[in-house]
Amino acid sequence: MTNTVSLENFGATIKSTTLKNGIKLVSAYKPKSPVYIVISLLAGSRFDHAGKEGLSHLLEHLLVSGTKKFPKKEDLARKIDSVGGLFGATTGVESLFLWASFPDSGDFRVVLEVLSEELLNSTFAPNSFSKERDAILAEIGRKNSNPVGLLSEISKKLVFQGTRLEYSTLGTPESLRGISIDDVVDQYKNVLKTSGILVFVSGDITHANALESAEKCFGKISKEKIAALNSALPIIRKETITTNNSLKTDHISISLDFRAQNFFGELFSASRVLATILGRGKASRLAIRLRQEAGLVYEFNVGSLGFEDSGVFSIRTSTAKNSLEKVLKIIAGELQNISKSKIDEREVKMAKVKMVKSLKLSLETSEAFANFHTYPNLIAKSRWTVEDYIKGINAVTPDDILKYAKKYLNRNSWYLSAVGNITNEELIDIASRVWKTRIYHTNPPKTIDFDVLKP
Repeated sequence: MTNTVSLENFGATIKSTTLKNGIKLVSAYKPKSPVYIVISLLAGSRFDHAGKEGLSHLLEHLLVSGTKKFPKKEDLARKIDSVGGLFGATTGVESLFLWASFPDSGDFRVVLEVLSEELLNSTFAPNSFSKERDAILAEIGRKNSNPVGLLSEISKKLVFQGTRLEYSTLGTPESLRGISIDDVVDQYKNVLKTSGILVFVSGDITHANALESAEKCFGKISKEKIAALNSALPIIRKETITTNNSLKTDHISISLDFRAQNFFGELFSASRVLATILGRGKASRLAIRLRQEAGLVYEFNVGSLGFEDSGVFSIRTSTAKNSLEKVLKIIAGELQNISKSKIDEREVKMAKVKMVKSLKLSLETSEAFANFHTYPNLIAKSRWTVEDYIKGINAVTPDDILKYAKKYLNRNSWYLSAVGNITNEELIDIASRVWKTRIYHTNPPKTIDFDVLKP
């Protein structure tokens, strides 16, 4: 069974250059394809200041709200509209993206100049500051009314408690009201370090053309290094369970999380293959057990997310409150099986084939191809491509998965979050029965201390 896919299969040629000031340029030349440009900064919520959570996200909003050349957001929009394009910005845990897409490669310099205006010449106008802060307050309200968004917030805070990774990307109403324009400008100065900037161009643009324009737009930025992150983020487990019952629904959304390896960790590829075996597709183990055999859930997600100095393995789903115990027992049983004995070689091979071959669908567009490559190249010391991803997946063995499960899916990295009409005490009682062990907790905090691998 062939499991080989190369850059040629995507019709792409990837090249990279580091400008003299340290900015990294990576291009994926895809002839006759629409163009997607993303400027990425090592500047997400983990770089916010305590008590001013949401600062980086507010900075992102203001970067696309008006510049010296385009004083209003609608001026930026009209310029991009004139080339039939789209533009926007996104903030994550440790990255901030400015992006634009457009159909005609002949408009490349026009669009790149707009993005450079956003990055280098934003005005941070007081009226824009007030309007964007109010818009984010509305965004917070929308997220808190959505069980999926709310679960994401509380689980991140639990899993990365006591570290900067616990910070909410959006912030809170209280933290946002404590942020001033001066705070935003100071944050902008702190994150505009050339060693923490990546320009990724995907589509019908040669590397030579991309390099010429990038040097013109960004080459004059003074060279400056961004501070390195710690080699490993501490694992803190003062609390291992959390609930939010602000949404009065008996359909409970849960997230079972494990602190795990960083993006470039030795076993990170093994974690991705394991996530596929457990919960990616209708033939995955949990799809069969939870959906097809038991009919307890409609959908679920299993994923492995890696950052520069840490990672998390997550299993998320939702079910009726009276079915929650059954769902947790099934999940715990599968985790126990995986941690006790090696997965059959054929099952591992099928997962790897699925992951590699499906890339041709998921990375079909210029935008998808760029977004797949942007974060790894932002934090990597050398160029990283889809071929590196495939090489890592193909190298995974059943022994690797067993080693990963034994090392990370245990009581030293276990957390449980739930959203819905359920209290901490109720969730603790359910977990006690699922894992048939005594659970110790104080008030506050509520704490579970047990091994998920011994139900």
